[in-house]
Amino acid sequence: MERNVCPFCKHINRLTNTFCTFCGAPLEKNQKTGPRMVLLLGDRHDGIFPLLMGENTIGRTSSNNISLADQQVSKQHARITYDDNHFWLEDLESMNGVYLNGRRLTHKERLFHGCVVKLGSTVLRFEVWPGR
Repeated sequence: MERNVCPFCKHINRLTNTFCTFCGAPLEKNQKTGPRMVLLLGDRHDGIFPLLMGENTIGRTSSNNISLADQQVSKQHARITYDDNHFWLEDLESMNGVYLNGRRLTHKERLFHGCVVKLGSTVLRFEVWPGR
């Protein structure tokens, strides 16, 4: 039987699996390297958003790098920036706030692999593929 190794936890999965049965990470045939936000809960079907190594904005308008149709999300709700070899998350004075791992964000905070970000009713997970 062919198997697929999870890039995060190294669990061995069946080749037909699309998600790791141990940690839930997505398994892709052509895995991309690089950081991204993955939609866990929301109204979009295309739930993988690659992050730029500069500035990334999240909000309701199409001018954002990550555009969400969630009515509880501000036009420009949050920003993820890459600085000093790390990714940072900040609230852009949104109406409903930004939550990082269940805590309301009050200042710019560093993102780590697996961090969960909630904006309005949308939930995203920050992922950094191996090699970053």
